[in-house]
Amino acid sequence: MLIVFAHPDGMLPNAWYRAYKRARRSMRQASYDARVDLLPINSLPRMTDVLVVPPELTAEVERVGAGDTIVAPANSVQAELDRCVRRLVAEGRLTHAPDQGRAVAVHIGFLPLHERARVAD
Repeated sequence: MLIVFAHPDGMLPNAWYRAYKRARRSMRQASYDARVDLLPINSLPRMTDVLVVPPELTAEVERVGAGDTIVAPANSVQAELDRCVRRLVAEGRLTHAPDQGRAVAVHIGFLPLHERARVAD
């Protein structure tokens, strides 16, 4: 699943960047099998599942033709994305990523040196 936050070419509003970071963090913490990207509106990939755009880019949305589209200002985009994610999970289009597990390092103690360390002359 590819979720793209689109922004106008040559301009990235600070509030939109914060909304993108918040959405990426929430998707990662929920361990959904989805990638969240931040791209200019004119360089979107062809296979975009969910396109998230600010209201000033609504004219560009028809030209792009993504799967699902969310048009919302930066301060309310998280609520709209949460509704979309719940719907996609209910439809079975969005699943949880397989658990990667965590690597655990076990310290077994220090090993004794049998030889004296040599220093090159």
